[in-house]
Amino acid sequence: MDIATVAAGVTTALVPALPFLVKAGEKGMETLGEKVGEGISATAQALWRKLWPAVKANPTATAAVEDVAAAPDDADFQAALRAQIKKIAGGRFIATCRVGASAGSGRPSPASGQLR
Repeated sequence: MDIATVAAGVTTALVPALPFLVKAGEKGMETLGEKVGEGISATAQALWRKLWPAVKANPTATAAVEDVAAAPDDADFQAALRAQIKKIAGGRFIATCRVGASAGSGRPSPASGQLR
């Protein structure tokens, strides 16, 4: 699965939850189940916990999250968030590949063009 597809799925899962997560912090996670359903709640919580440190460290990603939280139906804001998630996910994937290659795991690095 390519990074763009992953970013699109993550964005779709997070959009309904972001207004609650951004407004209420941890309290928002507790009320997610009531507002958007338990299946989405668990997924959104797990994704948010993984993404939040990278989002918090990136002012552009933070702004994209705040924009979507304020206007979750705005397709332009969703696209900006999706782009930020793609950058975050892409950076993590590339870093993982480089660590694996440098550790002698036999996994190719992204520069080799042999990613599977």
